[in-house]
Amino acid sequence: MGVFSSILAPLLYANIISIQENAIDYRPDTLMTLFFMIGLYYFFKYIIQRQFYFLFLSFLMFFLSFISLQKILVPLSGVFFILVYLIIRKEIFLKDIFKALYIPSLLYITYLAYLYKTYSLQDYWESCWILNLNLGLLVSTKSYFILPLSMFISLYFMCSKNIPNDIKMYSFIVFINIFLILMVFKLYNPQYEIQPYALFSIIFAVFLDRIIKKYPQIVILLSIALLIISSIVLVKSINKERTLHLSSNVALNNLIISVSSPKDYIINNNNVGGIRLYATGYYWFDFFVAPHIHQHLFPRRELPNLNLIIKTKKPKIVPKDTYWVKCLDDSFKPSRQCSVTDKVEAASVNDDYGERSFIYIRKY
Repeated sequence: MGVFSSILAPLLYANIISIQENAIDYRPDTLMTLFFMIGLYYFFKYIIQRQFYFLFLSFLMFFLSFISLQKILVPLSGVFFILVYLIIRKEIFLKDIFKALYIPSLLYITYLAYLYKTYSLQDYWESCWILNLNLGLLVSTKSYFILPLSMFISLYFMCSKNIPNDIKMYSFIVFINIFLILMVFKLYNPQYEIQPYALFSIIFAVFLDRIIKKYPQIVILLSIALLIISSIVLVKSINKERTLHLSSNVALNNLIISVSSPKDYIINNNNVGGIRLYATGYYWFDFFVAPHIHQHLFPRRELPNLNLIIKTKKPKIVPKDTYWVKCLDDSFKPSRQCSVTDKVEAASVNDDYGERSFIYIRKY
């Protein structure tokens, strides 16, 4: 990357609205992307300089990215194919790959052993792998212009002559990543865009850099000026909306803390999250689409009856608009036709609960 690309790439990334909305949150997607991009940097340093130290750092960063969120395997598949290609051409040694994998493999075995010792290994496998693969069948990735544009630019670099090998290899990783996203692993939550858009920002910056070399000074100044101006405008508008949203969440959470104790049961939904979530047990994070798929895949986990929970466990907090959604057809296959199968009824909360904001609070 040239100087212009190095400046433009982060500015482009910072100006994508979904990044402004989601990358500032405390999410594993952010850590996953950070470690992955650092790993890519050292990976290409190794390809260029052939120093084992860079390969080791690359694999270590990839491991940290993988531990943050396992869906990083999607773009890592591109790295895998590049490694296979280089091994076949005898440009790198297989023994270096195994040496670089030693520490990450040992760390992952230790992690799995910890999960096994804490009786969490089965939950990890079922929820992190099997459930997410099945959920992907229910949704589709919105074809924002960024995704097809990324594929077009990556194909352009891969098929063009006089393009450095490192750019071609990077383009291949981008192409594989976007292809798998569009065909298999969908972006059905906004935060899932954090990683692929980071790859896009770099390849688009390199693309612009190669096109506009005839007038670098003017284009650099205009591009930076426009990006800074648009950044200020977008950040102000986004922050205004986020501040209102976050302030309401903080107020709601403070209310819950003030009227409940750590021993109280609380039912969770999208409005109430992250505080003393006991009443629905294993399914506290599975409201709306996932529960019925979860129960079908793993029938030993009984789907809680929301109104029965209110009557028997008497939770201190019950959010409004809490319900289970079934997205399975008659043959128990994922379906986009969803129906509500259970929801909190007014009769369950009217006598013993008072209404405040988005929640019902038990009176005694």
